[in-house]
Amino acid sequence: MEPLSLRFDEAMGYGGSDTEFFMRANQGGARIVHVKDAAVFEEYPAERRVPVYEMKRAFRVGMTTNYRYVKNLGTLRGSVAVAGRAADKLATALLYGLLGIVAFPFARSLAERSIKRSYRAASFVLGCLGPAFGVRMGRYW
Repeated sequence: MEPLSLRFDEAMGYGGSDTEFFMRANQGGARIVHVKDAAVFEEYPAERRVPVYEMKRAFRVGMTTNYRYVKNLGTLRGSVAVAGRAADKLATALLYGLLGIVAFPFARSLAERSIKRSYRAASFVLGCLGPAFGVRMGRYW
C-alpha cells in the first residue's frame, strides 16, 4: 500500500485543519487508533471559560464542520451530513435548555451545566448553517 500524501489545509486559517486532515487520512485508508493512557496536556485559560468565548468557539466548530464535510464528501453528501449533525445538535440544545429551566429551582449546578451545553450546541448549529446564508469566518482568533 502506497503512503498517503497529505498536508494540512492552510486555507483553514480559522481552525479545524487538524480535524479535516484526519478526516482525509481516514478516507484514504489510514488507521487511526485511540490510546487510552496517552499523556496529553492542554492549557485552558480562564478567559476561555466564559459564555461568549465558548459560543464563538462552538460557532467556529460548526463552520469548520460544514467546510470539511462539503470539501471531502462533495456538496450534496456533505450538505446532508452537515444537516444531520445540525439536527442532532439542535435536539441537544432544546433538550438541555429545557432540562436547565426545569432543574434550576431544584439543582442549580445541574441547571447551569445544562444551559451551558444548550447554548454551545445552539451556537454549533448556527455555525453549521452560516455558510448557507453567506457567513464566512475570518482568521483564527
